Amino acid sequence: MSMCADGRKYPLTVLQLCIANVLVTFVSSQTCSVVDPNVLPSTSEMTVFSSPGYNAGTGTYSADMDCFWLIDSGAADLKLLIFMTYDTSCPGDKIFIYDGNANTDTALANGVCGTPSAPTPYSTTQRYARVEMVSDSNVEKSGFQIDVIAAKDYSGTGCTATQSITATSSYQMLTSPNFPDKYPSNSNCRWALTSPDGYLEIDVIVSDVEDDDPTSCDYDKYLIYDGANKCDNNNIKMICSEYPKVTSYSNNSTESTVTVTLESDGSVNRRGFLLRFRSVSTATTTTPTTTTVTTAFISAISSTTARTTNGQLLEMNMELLVGVVFGSLLLISFTIITVVVVVKKVSMPLEKTITPVQPYRPRPQPPEVQPRPRRSNGSTQRPSLPNGHKTQAAGIGTTRIVSAW
Repeated sequence: MSMCADGRKYPLTVLQLCIANVLVTFVSSQTCSVVDPNVLPSTSEMTVFSSPGYNAGTGTYSADMDCFWLIDSGAADLKLLIFMTYDTSCPGDKIFIYDGNANTDTALANGVCGTPSAPTPYSTTQRYARVEMVSDSNVEKSGFQIDVIAAKDYSGTGCTATQSITATSSYQMLTSPNFPDKYPSNSNCRWALTSPDGYLEIDVIVSDVEDDDPTSCDYDKYLIYDGANKCDNNNIKMICSEYPKVTSYSNNSTESTVTVTLESDGSVNRRGFLLRFRSVSTATTTTPTTTTVTTAFISAISSTTARTTNGQLLEMNMELLVGVVFGSLLLISFTIITVVVVVKKVSMPLEKTITPVQPYRPRPQPPEVQPRPRRSNGSTQRPSLPNGHKTQAAGIGTTRIVSAW
C-alpha cells in the first residue's frame, strides 16, 4: 500500500498510474523545445542562436511558448554585445533581455514585439544576459535571431594621443572606445600597429558605425591604412555602415605598420568596431572572409581593398596609374584649350585695313621756253641801254652798270 497525490493509500498499480499522470502533466506544460538553454559566445566571432522554428526567418515559433536562454561571456571582465533580429506578433508574443542571469535584473529589452527594419543592439554591464520569449495562442511569426560576442574595451590610450602597439605572433584585440557600448561623440582616435616580422594580419570582427554614403563617410567612420601615414592611396578600408551591412573580413598589410583611426561627429553614436591583429613574416594576398550586404558599398571600396604580395609591384602599378591619370588630364586640358581658341577665332569678325586710292593728278609741266626773236640785223643780242643806265639781271639779286648805246 502507498499514498498517491490525494494523500490516500492505494495498491501499487494505482500508485504507478498517479506517477504517470504527474509526468504527462509536466510534459504537456513544457512548451519550449530548446535542448540546451546555455549559450557560451566566442570572443573572436559572432555566435548565433535563435528561437525554436526560426529557420533563418522563414519558419514560425509555436503557440503558447515560454522559453529562456542564459548567455555567459566566460569571464568576469568580459561583457556581451548582442544584435537581435526579430519578427513577433504584438501584443501577445514578446521578447525580454535582462542585464544579468535572472529576470529580476535590469531589462535591456522589456517585452519587445513587432518587426524592426534592422538588428537592434544591446550590451551588458557584466558577463551574463538572460533572454526570454513568450507567445500566446493567436498569430505566430518567425521569432528571433541573436548574434552575440564576448568582448571588452581594448581602445587603450588611442583616443587621447596616437598609441603605438607592437604586434606579436599571438592575436591581440583592438576596439573603439567604450566597446561593447557606444563610442563617444567627437572622437578622434588613432592607433599605429607595428610588426617586428614585417607584416600584419588584420581580422575585423564587428563593424557598427552610423550609416552614411560609403563613398564619402561624412559623419562617423573608422579607417585602416596600409602604412604609418594617413593617405588616400594606402587606405585599405573606410567603414561607415551599421551592423550587419559590413560583416567580418580580413586584410593583410604590405607594410610593417598599419594605422587605424576612428572619427565621429556630435550625434548618433553606435558600437564601433572590434578587430584582432597579429604579426606575420610573410605578406599574403588579402582575401575577405565575408562580403558586404550592399552592392554600392562593394563597388565603392573595391578599388581600395586590392592588395598584392609584392610591394614593389603595387608601387609600380600605383605609379603607372598616377601617370595615366595625369597624362589623361593634360591631354584633356590641351584639347579643351585648342577647341576654345578655334571657336573663338571662328566667331571673331574678319577685319582688314584698306588704304583709299588717291585720284590721279598729272604733274605740272614746266613752262615752255620761247626762243628769243632775232633782231632785224640778225643778232640775238639785247640792245645796250644808254650810258649811265642801270638794270637788274632777272633772278639775280645783283646790280650792274650797262653802257648806253
